[in-house]
Amino acid sequence: VPIIPYRLLRRTPYLMCLALTFLAWYSFAVMNFVTVFYQDIIGVSATVSGTLVVPRQLAQIITALAAGILLGKTGSYKKLGVGFFVIYGIGMLLMSLFTSGTAFIFIVAAEMCFGIGISGQGVITNSYVQEILDPEEMGIGYAFYSFLGSLASSAGAAIGGCVMNQIPDQAAGLKANFISYFIVIAAAIVIALAGKWKVVPKKKPGKHWLPMGQERN
Repeated sequence: VPIIPYRLLRRTPYLMCLALTFLAWYSFAVMNFVTVFYQDIIGVSATVSGTLVVPRQLAQIITALAAGILLGKTGSYKKLGVGFFVIYGIGMLLMSLFTSGTAFIFIVAAEMCFGIGISGQGVITNSYVQEILDPEEMGIGYAFYSFLGSLASSAGAAIGGCVMNQIPDQAAGLKANFISYFIVIAAAIVIALAGKWKVVPKKKPGKHWLPMGQERN
């Protein structure tokens, strides 16, 4: 018996969610390199470098709450999903423009866009994948979706490290990483725009499925 039912992988909405979460969390690996850029290229201290990522973290917290409220009021998965991916892309684009003389206000703007984008898209895609899965598929379907995101984040960091090691100039290596992550998010924006984001009616639970807390006689 396959671990992942084939019927799940034949569903276009579910495959879209898998692609989006992989691309989104692959690019999230940029967080492993921005602090290196701040300290080694711009030349700030570790304390200042840590302070520069605070706007991103605050944006993530606030956006997680706001995205849930907006989704509850509008129910528009596609508009919100595309919107947050666009903001994410803007953040990555700004990071790809970083230089040794980049102003702090520019860095803060990039970090905030990055935080808003990664948090917002996470709320929307997480909610959507749960919306399209039937009750009996929820466990395996959502677990695989989450696992793919974790795998993507690790892959993004590993490949980014390889890129840096292949380029002698550290600044050029970091910039190449930022550009590559932006390209990945640009691909995610295209997928989000092309997707239909339809809410498929859930099937009634089968006889082999029971709600939590109930036991079969």
